[in-house]
Amino acid sequence: MVELYHASDPATAHLLCGMLRAEGIDAVVRGEHLHAARGGLPVLYPSVWIFDDDALEAARAILQRFVQQQRAAPPPQGSRWDCAGCGEVHEPQFTECWRCGKPRGPYR
Repeated sequence: MVELYHASDPATAHLLCGMLRAEGIDAVVRGEHLHAARGGLPVLYPSVWIFDDDALEAARAILQRFVQQQRAAPPPQGSRWDCAGCGEVHEPQFTECWRCGKPRGPYR
């Protein structure tokens, strides 16, 4: 098991984890439950781990693509939105549900 990425928040960690899984790389988010209790401690950010050490090179390529997409993302538009799949409420900057993975759809 290899740690691939420290995310700034659980939603970002789950987005990357979902990308890895979609490419066939078994991944998991660890430490997300500690994020709310971190109190400014940098060691308590959620992280993404992959299970297969041999997939590290492919995972790093996906990570690089993920970081580029995050930098190029359009600024948040609209208001909070409810996921059509599970009903979870999200801030406007999120493009898919962190809970069930359903895409947001068109901006309102």
